[in-house]
Amino acid sequence: MTGSNNPPVPTCSDIWQLISDGIERDGDRAARSHFAAGFPIYMSDDDTPPDTVIRENPDGTRQLVHFDADGEHVVGRLPAVEPRI
Repeated sequence: MTGSNNPPVPTCSDIWQLISDGIERDGDRAARSHFAAGFPIYMSDDDTPPDTVIRENPDGTRQLVHFDADGEHVVGRLPAVEPRI
């Protein structure tokens, strides 16, 4: 059908740009909300060892943790950061 008013289909790069724009716009609002509720957040950095993640607690303490079938295991302590709440 020619002359259709259908919008163009977004490309993968369009979708990634929307995601990137949303992250930039919202900043760390979700993390702050999670901390305010008393829950930790989990993240990784470029130098985070394989099979581990960083657990950051609302009070600023941080641990390197590993997950397996038995749950979460602290494998190391990391320098604390300024509390975010």
